[in-house]
Amino acid sequence: MQNTQQTKHKKIGIFGGSFNPIHNEAVAMCLYVKNEFNLDKIIVIPTANAPHKPNLTNDKHRLEMVRWAFLGVEGVEISTLEIDSQTTSYTADTLTKLKGQYKNDQLYYILGSDSAKSLKHWHKPEVILNLATLIVVNRADANNEINEADLTDLNTEILLSKQNPKANTKVNTKAETKANTKPSILTSKYKGTNISSTKVRAFLNLGLEPTTPPTNFIPQTVMDYITENNLYADYLDISQKVKQRLSADKFLHTAYTVACALELNAQTNLDPHKVFLSALLHDVAKQQAPEFNINSAADYKDKTAHADMGAKVASEVFGVTDTDILDAIRYHTTGRAGMQPLEKLIYVADKVEQTRDYPLNKHIRKTAYTNIDEAVKLIVKDQLKVLKQRAQPINPLSQQLYDSVFSNL
Repeated sequence: MQNTQQTKHKKIGIFGGSFNPIHNEAVAMCLYVKNEFNLDKIIVIPTANAPHKPNLTNDKHRLEMVRWAFLGVEGVEISTLEIDSQTTSYTADTLTKLKGQYKNDQLYYILGSDSAKSLKHWHKPEVILNLATLIVVNRADANNEINEADLTDLNTEILLSKQNPKANTKVNTKAETKANTKPSILTSKYKGTNISSTKVRAFLNLGLEPTTPPTNFIPQTVMDYITENNLYADYLDISQKVKQRLSADKFLHTAYTVACALELNAQTNLDPHKVFLSALLHDVAKQQAPEFNINSAADYKDKTAHADMGAKVASEVFGVTDTDILDAIRYHTTGRAGMQPLEKLIYVADKVEQTRDYPLNKHIRKTAYTNIDEAVKLIVKDQLKVLKQRAQPINPLSQQLYDSVFSNL
């Protein structure tokens, strides 16, 4: 007798990442998407040598942290596929291997909106779309939010880019491709919190506990593993010295400025050590510099004087000799005409880190994550507008910055 019962095709979610380290947002998002799209299971794959992230923490540590994060969670499988290969990790290659293993099943590749926006620049993006349906999850901060229309256009653009006009086949227009192509990109309704591995690493290096509010970033099991293995601790000593000079709320601002600067550095690719130190020390003299007879903020002649003093403290107390770092500290409040990339980065990060709350900041913050130069223009324009409204003096350096960035308009 012939068996007419059809084999059930499974829906397999694929969730890859550097997980450096894995955080609560990744875990929560993974489980939400599993339920939202009725996936039979999710395979979590820590990357090995990711082409866009050359300085990853040891593979063994990242793998173990992922295992601790998902310990006891049903329907989640941890894979060492990419780590075992010990080669550069490309999503197209990984999906090709997985499709060979799950020939009759449907693969769903889960990624964030920030990654989705750059998908067309990935290795063989058309192969990715052919092998898996993409599930895109927007970040909570909306800096890289993407909608369904954007995804449809992205899908079409990738397919169009692979057409060969020299072949003996009809080359479709964008409208024809869009109309005749079944969408292979979906969007999740997940709305989470604004956590990134970059932010978690920053807080760990600053000696801030990332397992309790307001920084409930990572599972306690992962934190225990990090502590046991002394991970993400390169800046603990200098961070503690800075912390002693600032109130709790000012140091929290410093922490978020460090995190923001490191995130924004994805655009500029500056030396991350210089970015970290500049952001860490940018407000080091904000409330005191007893070595130079500054015992409180009231000892300064104006609200911008702490920046110049901060450069002096960084140099003479903390031993910083790098002029790029010192200038980034010195001009982080006022800016100046002809700012160098690191100066711009710290100037912007100081203004748009997530604890800053003023009317235009949401728009400026979103702009900063795509165009730092444009964010500089928005910030100095808003600063001068507010100072004029309050009949307060404008620092000459800020005026010179304004004049320089708007000189061609």
